[in-house]
Amino acid sequence: MAWTETTEGGYTVLTSSALTLGDNENTANQYIAVTPAIPTADYPNWENRKMPCKVQVTVAGGGAGIIDVKLQTSLGSATTGDAFSNGAAVTPLWADASLTDMPATCLVNATTSNSGQVDATDVHAPYARLALWLTADTDIVNDTGRAVVSIAFPKKDGVVGNDLGGDGTTGIGPDPS
Repeated sequence: MAWTETTEGGYTVLTSSALTLGDNENTANQYIAVTPAIPTADYPNWENRKMPCKVQVTVAGGGAGIIDVKLQTSLGSATTGDAFSNGAAVTPLWADASLTDMPATCLVNATTSNSGQVDATDVHAPYARLALWLTADTDIVNDTGRAVVSIAFPKKDGVVGNDLGGDGTTGIGPDPS
């Protein structure tokens, strides 16, 4: 699992690889997938802000479960004990960071997407990630569904790519004289 980074309109956008939506065994209010840890050393500007976020179900699974997004934090990046299937969803080394979720409201059984904001106001931690949370008491039947998650931050350096005439990687470019 990894993030892909792009730059769009003054933001650095991280997009997860495809996440497997775990079978919830007809149990509501549980995690069904998590993103990789956000590389917070590279993106220190994630703390204490609201960030645009998008969830997109790319492969429909079974059942009409509804997904929301929770911001999770941890003191380490370990995922030991994480489980997302058979009605036993747990993330023992990670804690939900706020009382509010981003209401993604994506159905698991359709290729849908929704955008909103992840609220990290007053949240400070060395590690963060996003967890997909099943809200409806609906059996999603199997683990064939897939989703990707994108989150945006202000540009990490202020300038990137060819903003000042660079070659797309350097950011500053050749001397114009």
